[in-house]
Amino acid sequence: AAGRKGRAKADRATDRRKAADWFRAAAFQGNSKALYKLGMCHLEGRGAPYMPDQGVCFLRQCAKVVPEAAFALAKCYEDGVGVDKSAQQANDWYRHAAEIGHRGAQEALSAAPDSASGLRGQLQRFQQMAKLGDAEAQYQVAVHLMEGRMTARDEGAACRMYFKAAMQGHPAAMCAYGLCLRYGRGTDLDVEGAVRWIEAASHAGNGVAQMEMAGLLEDGGLGVQRDEARARVLRVKAEAWEDERAVRMSLALAKPAGGSVAARAADLSPYVEYAGDRLERFMRMVGASVLAKHMLASLMFWRRR
Repeated sequence: AAGRKGRAKADRATDRRKAADWFRAAAFQGNSKALYKLGMCHLEGRGAPYMPDQGVCFLRQCAKVVPEAAFALAKCYEDGVGVDKSAQQANDWYRHAAEIGHRGAQEALSAAPDSASGLRGQLQRFQQMAKLGDAEAQYQVAVHLMEGRMTARDEGAACRMYFKAAMQGHPAAMCAYGLCLRYGRGTDLDVEGAVRWIEAASHAGNGVAQMEMAGLLEDGGLGVQRDEARARVLRVKAEAWEDERAVRMSLALAKPAGGSVAARAADLSPYVEYAGDRLERFMRMVGASVLAKHMLASLMFWRRR
C-alpha cells in the first residue's frame, strides 16, 4: 500500500511538472490564461520551483485581462507573498478584478464604493452578526483573527470565537477548534479535547476533520486506536467532500462574471481536476469565490505546519 501511494505521489508530481511546462509554452505564445497558471505554479511550488517573486511577476503581466490573476495578485499584496505588503495595491487590484468580472472581488467590494472600506465593511458585518450569535459569522470572524486579515492577528480571540461557533454545531468551527487544541494555537494543548472535537466535526461531514481522523486512525496518533478500515472509509468521504468543492470552484472559474456557465460539461473536466489538485493552497491563496474563500483557509495552513 505504501508503495502504491509513493508511486501515485510521484505520478502526480510528474503530471504537475508536465502541466507547468505546457503552461510555460502557451504563455510564451501569448496565452494570458496560461501565464496566470504558470504564475500560480511558482507561487505554490507545484510543478515548478517555489519562486513567489517570479509568480508575482507573471501575474502582473496578465492581471489586466485575467480576472483570477488580478484577484491572486491582490491577495499577494494583502498577504505579502512575493511582494511587500501593501493595502493600497491590494485594494487597487481587488477593484480591478471586480471591474473585469471576478465574482469574489465583486462580492467583497459590494458593501462600499471603496475597496478598503468594502473589505473592512464585510468584516464589520460578520462581527455584528457574531455578537448576535450567528455561527457562520463567528467562524468568519475567527478566520480573520487567526490570519490577521483586515484586523490585528489574535490567535487567542480566534480560538474563543471558533469555540462559540463550534458549540452551535458549525462543522468547520468544530474542526478548527479541535486543531487549535491539538497544536496549541491560541489555547493550551489538549490532546483528548482535540480528538473529541475533530471526531465530532468528522461525524458532521467536515472533510478536513475526516482526513485528520483518517490519519490518526492509520497511525494510532494522539491515543486513537488504530483502525485502517475506518480510516479508508473516512478518506473516501473526505475526497468526495473535496471533489464537491472542486466542482463548485470550477463552475466559478467557468462563469467569472456571474452569468450562465460559459462552457460545456466536458470542458469543465480540466477545471475540476486542476481545482481539486490544488484545493488546499488555492483556498488560502486565491479564493475563486466567496464559497471557496470560506473553505477553512487557516485550517489548511495549520496542517502544513
